[in-house]
Amino acid sequence: MAPTRETVLFAPASQKEAVRKMTEHGRQSYEQDKDKISHGLMLFSKDRKELSVWKEEESEE
Repeated sequence: MAPTRETVLFAPASQKEAVRKMTEHGRQSYEQDKDKISHGLMLFSKDRKELSVWKEEESEE
């Protein structure tokens, strides 16, 4: 998640509580900052070394 120009947040997709807290913090940052980027979640693939849009069902696999 990259809620603002100066903030990038990461959490392991397998840790549901960490993702929930990160999402909550990111949305608050997004709402409060004037330099908004995105409140959407992304998935970083270490193997492919790329970011993609995170879909909820990917975390359930």
